[in-house]
Amino acid sequence: AFHAGADDLLPADPATAPAPTLAEGIAIPRPPRARQILAAVRASGGTFLTVPEDDIREAQRDLAARGFYVETTGVACWAAVRDGGDAVRGSVVVPLCGAGLKTGMAG
Repeated sequence: AFHAGADDLLPADPATAPAPTLAEGIAIPRPPRARQILAAVRASGGTFLTVPEDDIREAQRDLAARGFYVETTGVACWAAVRDGGDAVRGSVVVPLCGAGLKTGMAG
């Protein structure tokens, strides 16, 4: 919806089931406040980033090597910004909330 410029969620394709993810805490197919989320991200100049599952695994190992045992939903945020792709500019705050004990190490 965000990248399509929509103000609200686009109709879901009933034939397409949501893909499983290690970052289950942010896998919300129909967030109830989608309109507000989309508006806030646009107003702040933000964006949404997607990362492959392997990047989540690698980012969790990276954080563990730095002494942080973070659950996979928080790790997904680190995976999205750590390599500083084109969408990441300036200072970035990544909340690493959720202890790794919650989900364990990503297989």
